[in-house]
Amino acid sequence: YLGCGATLTELRRTYASGFDINDCVSLDTVKEQGVEGCILNEEIAVSHLRAITVTEKQAIRFCNGGQLDFERLKINNIEPNELFRIKYSDKLLGVGVADSDKNEIAIKCVINKI
Repeated sequence: YLGCGATLTELRRTYASGFDINDCVSLDTVKEQGVEGCILNEEIAVSHLRAITVTEKQAIRFCNGGQLDFERLKINNIEPNELFRIKYSDKLLGVGVADSDKNEIAIKCVINKI
């Protein structure tokens, strides 16, 4: 808009996808405590998505690449292409996406297997 060049000398991200800079740990802390002590639960990254808890058979199907039928999941008000957290018991299995044409949840990604 100005018709001239520009330069960025510094960029500091203070918030991204639900994570605040106050939640960060320093590299020194990681070195002292080890990576395992600093890693957050993976579900935090997708906590903004609606959760669907599935049966053991549905969990196996999902983890093996199968779709999940809307009716059997007993969920309502599904938006086209809506993303869901797929859970079995307290374990996050992955993310599914609503396929309104087929009335099913398709796999977006599998994070954990049962």
